[in-house]
Amino acid sequence: MKILVNPIDASIEEAIDESSFINIAVPFLSAHTVKRLFDKGKLKSTYPKQILIKLDDRHSITYDLDAVKHLLSCGFEIRFDNSIHLKLYILGSQVFISSGNLTEGGFKNNFELTVRTTDKESAVSPIFEMLWSKNEANKVTIKYVQENWGKYLLLKKKFPKDKMSSPVINVPSLLPSEEKLIETVLNDQRDWGWHYKMTGFVQKKRNNFANKLKTKGFKQEYFYAPEGDKNRKTCLFYEFVYGNEEKLAGTGLREAQFKDVFTDPNFDRILFYLFPQHKSPDILWNFEDKSEYLLFCKGLFEFDVRSFKEALPVRLANYFYPDHFLPIFNLTHLEQICNILGFECSAKDRATRLCEFNLFLKERLIDLPFNSFVKSTILYRLLYVLKVKKEIELHGSLNIEKYIASQRKEWVRNNMIEGLRLIKEIERE
Repeated sequence: MKILVNPIDASIEEAIDESSFINIAVPFLSAHTVKRLFDKGKLKSTYPKQILIKLDDRHSITYDLDAVKHLLSCGFEIRFDNSIHLKLYILGSQVFISSGNLTEGGFKNNFELTVRTTDKESAVSPIFEMLWSKNEANKVTIKYVQENWGKYLLLKKKFPKDKMSSPVINVPSLLPSEEKLIETVLNDQRDWGWHYKMTGFVQKKRNNFANKLKTKGFKQEYFYAPEGDKNRKTCLFYEFVYGNEEKLAGTGLREAQFKDVFTDPNFDRILFYLFPQHKSPDILWNFEDKSEYLLFCKGLFEFDVRSFKEALPVRLANYFYPDHFLPIFNLTHLEQICNILGFECSAKDRATRLCEFNLFLKERLIDLPFNSFVKSTILYRLLYVLKVKKEIELHGSLNIEKYIASQRKEWVRNNMIEGLRLIKEIERE
């Protein structure tokens, strides 16, 4: 018997190369370590090759399907037991009883102790055989890996190894005149009944759509159907472009752009990321945790799919999580609104900006008793009120109506007209 201190990877690798059979029981393993230690060509004559692991899909560290896939390709039989905590490596005649997992930390980087012994001295084979037999029903196959690969990719994004740096946040003070105008816009009394009626229609459809995904699974025609198809008027594309969703928050995207995304072979993977509970009810995004909120935003922009760039990722995030994402998909508009309210963020990447802007606005508007659609309407009104105010400050009020009429989009003109009305009201006070 010999006591080993990390690094022990050289001793383990040597024992693997010399072993006539391999029996391992270990909760955690990593693809990098597994691929480095186990070579398919060298293991051809090694039999049996058996490994008992944890396979808990609540965290990426216990659900490394890339490592599992490699082991299966090397001829390993794999079973799982989510209650195990021992780290036992029976490599032919040599036995390693260790505190280290089958990872770089377990074999190299962490301070771990390992007892190197023989099966005759330790008599651990019966223990392994007992655990192996006990979990006969928990076999892991390549089919399982293929069916759950999307879950594995999601967990990798949800629990990354690298920590993200925090952006510089600045909250400059506002002038009293600016604060008065802002508060006037935010607290402008009007009847929001139309918005709430439309939101009620939309939310009912969203709930039905989510339940359909959960009960029937993903089908492409749920999202896009061409002209003449029986599913066209019930698909999500139609709702975004012609239905109540568009009335509440249009995207400005063309049909071809929705088609690019919704018919892309990778859209099933995007959907699993956005709404994992349609396949795995236990996997949920926790947007109350800022770090997880940021991770969601980061992953949202990492899909290399044509037309899935900014507008549609944000609008879909709002579709599935309206309490956490405003339906303002233009990040420049979000930044301008936040700047008006005295919030500046140094981040350049879209994910961090989307996260910080939404979290700031959620907290800033927490006292407004409105849903996200009403709040976004108010925020856009605020943006264009300030644009009108700036135009008046720069060029006077003589030609302000002409300036407003020159705006190409009707909704922009309407917001500016409303803004001019509010400015005049404040001036009369």
